[in-house]
Amino acid sequence: MAPARGASAAAALATAFVLALCGAPLMAGTGQTDTRVRLPAGAGAAAAPLEPLAPLPEGVAVLAQNPPAADPDRAAVAAVVELQAALLRAEHGGDADAVLARALPGSPAAAALAEHLAEDRPAPVGRFVFHHIAVGRYTADLVQIDACLDRTAVVPAPAEPVQWTGYTLRREGEGWRAAAILTDPVGPGPDTRCGG
Repeated sequence: MAPARGASAAAALATAFVLALCGAPLMAGTGQTDTRVRLPAGAGAAAAPLEPLAPLPEGVAVLAQNPPAADPDRAAVAAVVELQAALLRAEHGGDADAVLARALPGSPAAAALAEHLAEDRPAPVGRFVFHHIAVGRYTADLVQIDACLDRTAVVPAPAEPVQWTGYTLRREGEGWRAAAILTDPVGPGPDTRCGG
């Protein structure tokens, strides 16, 4: 069972802003869409884990455990995996533009990624594993991917090694691009790991 995710007012406002920016219909006064369909983690047939298509730097791995089995949800989760992989390649001296190309221009996601890339930090090595993946669908072309990101095997150790992550993605052509990326620490407790 996944740990409970604490909602924050800032995250709700940011999500509402992005949805309005992307043209999703909002119900008056609620900040929620009237078309979102949320699928529970692990719903449907079991599927093979997702990994990036292109090689990663030595000692780096990105994996999505128990992703959706069928498209378009599986393709959207694959876009999150590829975004994380592109970010790690850039941190190891790769192409930063390849990261920004995976975000909608002018979006909160593009700004957050650009800020992250501008920071001076050692390149991380280790396993980045997404667990408890759930897909919420606002429209056919706008989805929310929620997952627990386990970075407990990453060196240097991040300040928040286990995070809840939320990616709002919009479909463009054959692919998905990030509109917003939100993170919350899982927080202290008897089990501070994502689990399987």
